[in-house]
Amino acid sequence: MTKKYKLPKLTDDWFCAKGEILKTVKYWLGREKLSGEWVKRDGDISRFPKEVDGEIWSKADNFLELLDGCTGNTTATYVSGMGIRAEEILEELENTMKNCVENAFINLNPDLDFEDIEGHPAEQDLIDLSQEILPQYYNWTLGKIVDKFQHIE
Repeated sequence: MTKKYKLPKLTDDWFCAKGEILKTVKYWLGREKLSGEWVKRDGDISRFPKEVDGEIWSKADNFLELLDGCTGNTTATYVSGMGIRAEEILEELENTMKNCVENAFINLNPDLDFEDIEGHPAEQDLIDLSQEILPQYYNWTLGKIVDKFQHIE
């Protein structure tokens, strides 16, 4: 017999997710904007972080624009012909959103006997839900995020 489980919903109050979004926005406010620049070296194509003409992130900037920015870190691609690539802010926040959704799932289902969500029947539902959180705020300015989420701190 398969145990029933409860799934978090997009309409739930996502304090964890909003708190992480706020933390990310506040971290980048006042810092230099970084984009990715493609460079061919030694037969590999790599994407390196590059400053955007001394521009800094301000409250007037768009959240989606921030997500498209680079963190300044690079990682190996492990793909033939590709060298390293610049990490994007979106990647970091997507991982954090996934963690928030998994924690909500665990809190909703304290009686379930599982050690890891990987392989759980709800895994894909949780991944799908985690990918729906950030798009709600794509058109917001960084200032609006700070104003609306400030109470979470």
